Amino acid sequence: MNRLTQVVLTAGLFTAAQVHAVEPMCANAEQKAKVVAHFKSSNPGIVTAASARTLELSEEIVASASPVEIAFGVKGSAFQQTWETLPAWGDTFFLIMKEGHVFELETKIMPGKPSARSSFYNIEPGAPLSGHLRGDLITSIYAFDTPQRGETVRGVVFYGPTGESMFAAVVRDESPEEQKAAYAKTRALMETLPKACP
Repeated sequence: MNRLTQVVLTAGLFTAAQVHAVEPMCANAEQKAKVVAHFKSSNPGIVTAASARTLELSEEIVASASPVEIAFGVKGSAFQQTWETLPAWGDTFFLIMKEGHVFELETKIMPGKPSARSSFYNIEPGAPLSGHLRGDLITSIYAFDTPQRGETVRGVVFYGPTGESMFAAVVRDESPEEQKAAYAKTRALMETLPKACP
């Protein structure tokens, strides 16, 4: 770990104790009806970021209103259990979203473990994607099987307290069958964990 990372993480220690797990945003009946009507009228596929902007709802609300066969959500407390399944995916298309910016990289997803001294979940080195995550700031995690342009895009999206997506691991239609099978195992595990919304 370099010196700058140590300084940043140490600064994080002072705020970690003030942060508490946040409940996920769940669509109410009116929001669900709005999302369903949008999909029926425009047939956009389930693309939560684009649909959220159109509907003026948070991405997490749109995800929670999506049909369960397309989007299945679990509480953020399932972060570690979900993350532990991702290394089996092999080389993965990974997205990092921040205030409208999207970073894309092809990377192995390394295992990690909770820090003994802070609220960070430390990802092991050994791949382009490494770092320190705050699982306690994840409000929900959704597994998606998304119809888009005649293909099915699968993935796991992690949402934060503002209801926006923070990062995602994606399995594309052209991905190897082994990766699609690994995604299916992740989703199957998620279906045994506490649901994000009733």
